[in-house]
Amino acid sequence: MLQPALVQQILEAIGEGEYVGTRLGQLYKQFVGDDVQAASENDYLKFVYHMDEIYDAGLIKNRDLKPEYRWGQSRELGGGRSYANVHLILTPVGAEVLKELNKPKGLDRFIQAIRSAGAVAGQEALKYGIGELFKGSVG
Repeated sequence: MLQPALVQQILEAIGEGEYVGTRLGQLYKQFVGDDVQAASENDYLKFVYHMDEIYDAGLIKNRDLKPEYRWGQSRELGGGRSYANVHLILTPVGAEVLKELNKPKGLDRFIQAIRSAGAVAGQEALKYGIGELFKGSVG
């Protein structure tokens, strides 16, 4: 289940890196814990899920590797947890979304839009929420 507040927190953490970017390892420490291998399966997968959705919605990109490496997570055959410690940056759309989320009532509007998307999958709900967020800023 997509958690709008976590989306905002991740975008804020990545946005702090500005043009240099925020290293993926730093995000893992902040959202999963110091030892990614020791983190609970739920905490780890919740972070991965949100990063996948944020990346697929076009809100972030990695500065270091080709696009096929996505946001730096490495999927191992044995189910291990490894990653490339890439620099992640906000895309122009991601920066605008974060700006809207940080406005008064921005997160509330985003949460309401995600809820109204109903049973739509995470990425589609996220895109719908982003659209509604921008609609609210224009009107």
